Amino acid sequence: MPSSDPTFHYDRILDIPVGVSASMPRDRCGWSQTTDLCNDVVSADTLVVHMRKHIGGSSSSYYRIHCSWNGCGKLMRRDCLVRHIREIHLHSKRRAHD
Repeated sequence: MPSSDPTFHYDRILDIPVGVSASMPRDRCGWSQTTDLCNDVVSADTLVVHMRKHIGGSSSSYYRIHCSWNGCGKLMRRDCLVRHIREIHLHSKRRAHD
């Protein structure tokens, strides 16, 4: 199912986001709202844009949120959520800053 985010497009044949290499590690989004599991294809590189559809982008970074990735439930600051998902749920190492 295509994402409602107009900046996030899928290759219809491979079912992966356009611009993401087929060899890049990726996973299915495990974010759930009530009983609906997202299940879109995500990677550590596409996660920031993808998560905007779930949590928006205008709230304070100090707003506390529960991780809804496969029932995780961990409470954290909103600005830590993407890092948490990358490291814990997608098993991706933290990137060094330039």
